[in-house]
Amino acid sequence: MKRVGFNYRPLWGWDSRLSQAGGMALWVTGYVAVGQIGYVITTRVATAADAGSVVTYTNAWLLLQVPYGVLGVSLLTTLMPRLSRAAANADIRQLANDFSLG
Repeated sequence: MKRVGFNYRPLWGWDSRLSQAGGMALWVTGYVAVGQIGYVITTRVATAADAGSVVTYTNAWLLLQVPYGVLGVSLLTTLMPRLSRAAANADIRQLANDFSLG
């Protein structure tokens, strides 16, 4: 690294991007917490109903995730580069056109 002239020096201090990331992390943590609370309530209700209810719920949940995994992820993979390019160029018309493809 020294041969190419790279000199690593850490920069100390606070960057505004850290505040933005912290705010997003707070919302993500809240989202996960609400999902976990919902899961605990669902499994407790299922367990109280019947012995095999949790397995039935888990299999149904996995089955419902298949269309999202196949269709949603495939569409996002193909559309995100176009959407990102249009957004970076501030081309709102192209962004709306690409968004409507999905």
